[in-house]
Amino acid sequence: MKRRIGFLLGAAFCAALAACGGGGGAPVRPIPTPTTPAPSPAPTPSPAPTPGLYDTAEYRRSNAATSLQALAAYDSGALGQGVKIGIVDSGINTALPEFAGRIDPLSRDVAGNRGLADEGGHGTAVASVAAAANDGSFTHGVAPDATLVVARADEPGSCADSEDCSYPDRNIASGVDLALQAGARVVNLSLGGSPAQLPLVRAIDRATAAGMVVVISAGNDGEANPDPLTAIAGSSEARGRVLVVGALNESGAIADFSNRAGSLQQYFLTALGEDVVGFDDSGQGFYLSGTSFAAPGVSGALALLYSAFPNLTADQAISLLKDTARDLGDAGVDAVYGHGAVDLAAAFAPQGSLGLVGSGLSLLQTGPLIASGGAAGDSGKAGMTLGTVVALDSLGRAYSMDAHREAASLSPRGLLAPALLGGEWGAGGRIGGAAIGFSASQQGFALAGSNAARGLDARGGVEPILRRGYASTAMSPRTAFTAGYGYAPDMLTRLGTGTAARPAFLSDGGLRSAEGVSAGAGMAASTRLGAWSVAAAFVEGESWDPAPALGLPRGADPARADRFRVQVARALGGVQMIAAVERLEEAETFLGSAAAPELGIGGSATDLLEVGALVALPHGWSLDVSARGGATRLTSAGGLIAAGGAPLLSSGFSAALNGSSLLQTGDRFGVQLSQPLRFERASLPLSLPVAYDYGTAAATYALRRFDLSPSGREIALEAAYALPLRSGFLNLSSFVRRHPGHRADAPADIGAAVQLERRF
Repeated sequence: MKRRIGFLLGAAFCAALAACGGGGGAPVRPIPTPTTPAPSPAPTPSPAPTPGLYDTAEYRRSNAATSLQALAAYDSGALGQGVKIGIVDSGINTALPEFAGRIDPLSRDVAGNRGLADEGGHGTAVASVAAAANDGSFTHGVAPDATLVVARADEPGSCADSEDCSYPDRNIASGVDLALQAGARVVNLSLGGSPAQLPLVRAIDRATAAGMVVVISAGNDGEANPDPLTAIAGSSEARGRVLVVGALNESGAIADFSNRAGSLQQYFLTALGEDVVGFDDSGQGFYLSGTSFAAPGVSGALALLYSAFPNLTADQAISLLKDTARDLGDAGVDAVYGHGAVDLAAAFAPQGSLGLVGSGLSLLQTGPLIASGGAAGDSGKAGMTLGTVVALDSLGRAYSMDAHREAASLSPRGLLAPALLGGEWGAGGRIGGAAIGFSASQQGFALAGSNAARGLDARGGVEPILRRGYASTAMSPRTAFTAGYGYAPDMLTRLGTGTAARPAFLSDGGLRSAEGVSAGAGMAASTRLGAWSVAAAFVEGESWDPAPALGLPRGADPARADRFRVQVARALGGVQMIAAVERLEEAETFLGSAAAPELGIGGSATDLLEVGALVALPHGWSLDVSARGGATRLTSAGGLIAAGGAPLLSSGFSAALNGSSLLQTGDRFGVQLSQPLRFERASLPLSLPVAYDYGTAAATYALRRFDLSPSGREIALEAAYALPLRSGFLNLSSFVRRHPGHRADAPADIGAAVQLERRF
């Protein structure tokens, strides 16, 4: 069966139009040679924005590309390179520089031995819309770097009269097969006529089975249904991989001459098809009208998608064009516009979730990646900038993007909590050779206030709750064993060795340390060797729950945080020198901070080295000083954290002057200057994808670091006085904290507390 085709190219070809893709048409106008206008003065006060690399005068003249929003593809680097488009038509002028070097060597005349010369001019015009070069000369096609597989399929002699070109099914079928053989991913049929016969049906069957997309123009009869040739789109042989393309006018409405979607609306898309800028086989520019010039716009759009995302299958590419098409006419898929107008800006945007290659980290979510506090202080206040990384959308398409996620910055621990929780009351003594003691939440009264609390708070009548206790017994004259609950390892070893305990400063930690670790059950053993003493302690505990700060559900059970300490002490006259090593193992956190699961931090281990001295001074005074440094190593659990990174280094210190019987017998006084552990040189080593290879479906990774060292440094100064009463103590405390919680932007925390302890 022969098919007749006409086209709109201008008076140089015909005085009237018969058909572009199947009949009907409108007058055409040749395009005058563009002139360069005189430059306009730069506006003031703001200069005009500099256009992008591809947003050029040539691009703005190329209305097939601009109407498709193709700049989104060009700016991503996709111009059709590496993709072949089959053009089954009347041939092409191979001598035109617009196609130089981009006509596939397998291109040929499938209807004879005439070569590729375009006798009718229609094929060159179609090719100009699909893939004319971006050379700055006049206009370029939608996919200006694509390779063209040209199959000249017009019946020999039929194009002598431009209205009488005919294309037998066998010729079109041979052209489709040629495109498939050459490796084209899309083949354009800007043709129309009667329904496809068996040779063409079989060729389309072979093409779609191999994953090639067939694009057919809808026809120019202004009918409610597309041209009969397009009926193949609804067949089983098409496999949903045949698209029918209607023409839009410059206002974005269906062109008067264009056939509508009708019964093929599920396979129907639209693109500009009226006054499309292109050129004929002589290189003369024309405004082209007809669905013949809408179809190559869609073919070019597919080439851009394949060029940018070679992993896409035909079904994915087609679904992407349909799902992102600009809805026109009635809402949803309709009988006029089908799925609507192809929109490459939307098609190139990520679809569904967008996650870093090799991890579950979503870059479209806004939840924090890290909750910084404790030793990290305010390090996360500006969020977490990952830099330029590669992420995959739900279709497996790779995107290079600048990624930034927020970081939750935890509020600094307040010093008034221990006071408002009621302080302590307790008892101690000896039973046989064992020393025992315990304390509970006080049943009494507390009054506290600070500028951070913005007022006073008073509480009383708190039910007694066991907070901590211990029992210590001498195993021999030199060896002692201590078991306890609620004591940190350093305090437990002090109790076991008989070293004087520090006064109950609010800044000592209260119920929970600055690192968010609470003490549970523990034990310590100590022995004396002359002037030396050696002690070891183990305390199991729990870390704070980071889930709420990270926007996650609360954990069923608290995370473990265990500590082990070994210390040696040497008495030198009135000075006792102490050196200790301590290990803190946290299951989920690291010194008061935590990370989202995507980062892959499976916990941490911190090794601390502490040196100190307890100096006895005259008149019952003593000076207690200590300094410690820590090295925290993170456990990698397969996320973004790079294994084997440098440890996170931290430091802290305290110096306390203590005295007793200052105003009356049995009173206690102390003043302490301290800094809780602070990261001094610490960063999270992140292994981030920075490039992606579609061939291997693998990413190239680079190491980047997120600084955990805070800008603030907390220094706390506190004075405490305990006045003995008949049934307890009246405790007075005042403090000032600079940069509380190592947060430089936090105002100084100044406050005081009064506690009434009741002894039993």
